[in-house]
Amino acid sequence: DTAIWANRLVYISGCYTPPLLVVVLFKLCNIRCPRLVAAVMAIYSTIVMCLVMTIGYMDIYYQEVRLVIRDGYSTLDKSYGPFHKIYPLMVLIYGLFLIVFLICALKLRKKLSYRIAISTCIIGFSIIITYILEKVLDTQVSIMSVGYLIAIVFVISFFDRLNMYDMSANILNSVEKRKEYGYIVFDRK
Repeated sequence: DTAIWANRLVYISGCYTPPLLVVVLFKLCNIRCPRLVAAVMAIYSTIVMCLVMTIGYMDIYYQEVRLVIRDGYSTLDKSYGPFHKIYPLMVLIYGLFLIVFLICALKLRKKLSYRIAISTCIIGFSIIITYILEKVLDTQVSIMSVGYLIAIVFVISFFDRLNMYDMSANILNSVEKRKEYGYIVFDRK
């Protein structure tokens, strides 16, 4: 039961890190993420997460799961159920989104930090490559959790950098801290 719960916890990152990365990419392009896109991503991720929660109770996501001890290490031996296909589909969709974003980043070179765009795409592609390698090599130990953790750290770092350069947020923070001061803002006009 503990191993199954740990597996479920890894899926939390797997389900919600890619949509978070998409929101960061929209923010990097100075485009407001459409509510419909955000809602579809949230609903899809939540559906996958609900299916993951059935592991151990129903055979729709994992048909069978058991704890196996090999060379002193405990691993989950699992056979996939019919609904497991929607997770790789989600990974594929986010991979395609990253390719589209990379093409747009090349076109918006003057408006967008090329280095940040490439770094963000590398993070996304590394998650996808890690997922593919884990499936192809049939690793006994899941390495996806480490990939998602690194991705989340980078995403939080990017959000922090983006907010640092957001003048309206900086002014609001300054006003909150120093209510007794006055501010004058100049523009080129």
